[in-house]
Amino acid sequence: MAGESDARRKKILKDLTERSWTLTELVQRYGAGESSIKHDIMGLRKQGYQIQGGGKKGYRLLSDVENAEKPVFLESIRRDNLSKLTILLILQQEKKALSVAEIQDRYVKSAYNGVLGDGAKTQRQLRERLTRTLLPSMLSDHLITEPEKGYYQVSEQAPVTLPLGTADAYDILDQLHYFGAAHPFAEDLRRVEEKLTIALTDEADPDRDDTYRMIGKKDIGDMKVLEFLDRLKDVPLREHAVDVRFRTRSGEELRTGFYPGLLCYAADKNRLFLMGKNLEEQDMILRCDHVEEISPRQEKNHWYQSPYFLRIYEEMFSISMDPAEHVVVEFDHMFGIRDKLQRMMRHRSHATLRISGEFLIYEDDIRGLEDFAKYLRQYGKSARVIRPESLRQMMIRSARLTLERYREVGL
Repeated sequence: MAGESDARRKKILKDLTERSWTLTELVQRYGAGESSIKHDIMGLRKQGYQIQGGGKKGYRLLSDVENAEKPVFLESIRRDNLSKLTILLILQQEKKALSVAEIQDRYVKSAYNGVLGDGAKTQRQLRERLTRTLLPSMLSDHLITEPEKGYYQVSEQAPVTLPLGTADAYDILDQLHYFGAAHPFAEDLRRVEEKLTIALTDEADPDRDDTYRMIGKKDIGDMKVLEFLDRLKDVPLREHAVDVRFRTRSGEELRTGFYPGLLCYAADKNRLFLMGKNLEEQDMILRCDHVEEISPRQEKNHWYQSPYFLRIYEEMFSISMDPAEHVVVEFDHMFGIRDKLQRMMRHRSHATLRISGEFLIYEDDIRGLEDFAKYLRQYGKSARVIRPESLRQMMIRSARLTLERYREVGL
């Protein structure tokens, strides 16, 4: 069966170099089921082939020239919570403690169909992700235990997970499309659809134009933002510095040379931001709705999606290039606060959460303490800042202003 699938994938790849093919056309051409063809497309994408589209639009293979000319601002990132569920399922099926090497071997078979890129470097990166991020986080969440050094097994507190085959998952995903927005469980079904799509394709929305990094939960709906993204398709942000004409908050018009570092959409602000450095290599943030004109310069750009800016992205709570500060906050362990924090932590790669007696201790490296302070206020007296002192003072000032406001109105 594996040989038959490999042969079919080679033929599909050859077909896609010639023209676009819809799913229905590929099914008819090869006499295979829809789930099998989708699995083949997913396998080719994991091998590195840039295949666009799907559904009514049809699938299309990008040439090397197209790949070079089209700016790719963001490669999709598989969410850690799905990786944790995969590890949890592996340990529950084994029913015994496994070493890191054994977990890695089974993880590759489960998540990558036994094929994980090329060479030892990719294997080493996965091992580092397991040992530095996934397994420590799962220990902190009490999903797994470490009965002896370097060996892990399922915790009694872990939820029971059930395996779902790829073909069944595709069938469920197809059926979810039939439920409209008026369905009483439409929102829940949409979340299920999103999770299945991520698990099968590593993309939250395969048809979405991945030209930005998202901070927040909702997709872009503002036409001005979408129009600006469309303008950027012809600007080589990755390769060259740009000349930008923009308006300040006061309405003054300025022009500057700029090395683009990262393009970010902040869902809470419904705004697109271009982060980078000016020609003196000082950090800058530009609001894209204030940009009047943007054009390439001669200078080469070495900052785009560099480790420097990717680190900033990981540390931002919202849009901010302030220095990162280590934050420690104590929460009451009650009323679903832990679940709420864990949902937020899915987007915080440096965050940790541990139980200390009757309290939850949250730690993180954060840029943009004012936005984080706004987030903490929703917890009221159930959240207490341990450090830094500057964040403690923000929360204290906010509480005093609230109290003064109540006094002003006589309550």
